[in-house]
Amino acid sequence: MILSKRCILFVALFIFAACKKQSQPPLKPVTPSSIYKIELVSGANQTDTVGHQLKTEVLVNVYKNGALYGNSLVYFQVSGGCSDDYSVYSFTAVQEGINGYNWNLNEVPGVQTLKIVLCDLQKNHLDSISITANALKASGKGILTPACVGVVPTNGPEFYKLNSGRIIANFVGSPRYSDDNGISWRPITALNNAMVRKMVIAPDDKIFALVSGGLIYSADKGITWSLLVKDDPFNISLTDITYTRNGKLFYADNTGSRNIYLSTNNGKSFKTISLPGIYGDLNFYGLAEQSNGNLYILGDAGALLKSTDGGVNWSLVNAYNSASRVLYEAMFIDDNDNIYLWRNDYTPGLYVSTDNTQTVSRINFNPDVFAAPDIYADQITKQHDGYYYIRTVVDGVYRTKDFVNIEHLNSRYNLKVTDAVIANNNNLIVATGEYRALWYIPN
Repeated sequence: MILSKRCILFVALFIFAACKKQSQPPLKPVTPSSIYKIELVSGANQTDTVGHQLKTEVLVNVYKNGALYGNSLVYFQVSGGCSDDYSVYSFTAVQEGINGYNWNLNEVPGVQTLKIVLCDLQKNHLDSISITANALKASGKGILTPACVGVVPTNGPEFYKLNSGRIIANFVGSPRYSDDNGISWRPITALNNAMVRKMVIAPDDKIFALVSGGLIYSADKGITWSLLVKDDPFNISLTDITYTRNGKLFYADNTGSRNIYLSTNNGKSFKTISLPGIYGDLNFYGLAEQSNGNLYILGDAGALLKSTDGGVNWSLVNAYNSASRVLYEAMFIDDNDNIYLWRNDYTPGLYVSTDNTQTVSRINFNPDVFAAPDIYADQITKQHDGYYYIRTVVDGVYRTKDFVNIEHLNSRYNLKVTDAVIANNNNLIVATGEYRALWYIPN
């Protein structure tokens, strides 16, 4: 749902200078001395699939005493479905007496209604009209468009999936959630403009999130939030969080102290743990835990450290010598305690250890898609469709089941895939920043 190009600049200036979002359009009646009228130019009675933007822009003319008039406000209000969260996007000054609106259909098939309200600058109601469109149910397989995705970052949003099936997508300024397997998205209003940087999900669906103000958590799937650790939004120091399989909450900072902070009571208290800087590592990230309690953590200079006593003592796993050193950048431990590691050094690629890091072996895919040294992975996960997903920084998302054959989602769907998640109904949902949209792809 994008405003027409004619009013984008003025809208931005007007909103920041004097406007705020309204939960309802202004309906205060007045009896003006002049005659004001809003008249539809184009955009009514169109038909398209749910989630799609209608092909013809909704255009209206505003008149005062029969002449085009620009010193007024126009609201566009779509009703029903996830559009209820967009009751009024913002009010927009009409410069030339002509205003436009690009209407995206919500997720509800059937007749959808757009109300267009004309107000004066004091937000008094002057006139209104309503138009309708017919929304067809999405069908078939392939690339389908969800509804109410909001503003998407150019590198695509990141996904976080709760055990209940709720999926959270970290959109710019407003993370959104879907309870219908990605068909529609609604805002997590408590996090509007919170600058969410990362989330982790506990088995009981508690959510922990790094935001500009610190480390926060939610016990009700993201509706309300409480602060655990305060940070300075103008000088952010908290850098990473994880939640391990045995219930340990971890966070790290960028102070260069080589300290990490560990909680066994969901953040009520934290224990400070000091780590060795063997490679010159000053900051650490990506804490992971095996079922036996062994802890592993990555350093910002490439070290992989291991603790077998709950974090009291740590040893270096990867070898180091003057000629070469092993640099690990991402880590994942699956339900069988296999440890998957991404290396970026003289022998880059995905590695695995099945014996608690006594040995670490490179996985040789067919073809060997990770032989190039310029592919960086920042996340390895296993999802409930049985695939292991490897998210790279610039080359998109790969997945494999047997660690022999591997599929590049970017190539399969001809999209710049930046993240992927499997919904409870086994539909694959991918994010892409290439088209500034979120695509929903049934398998």
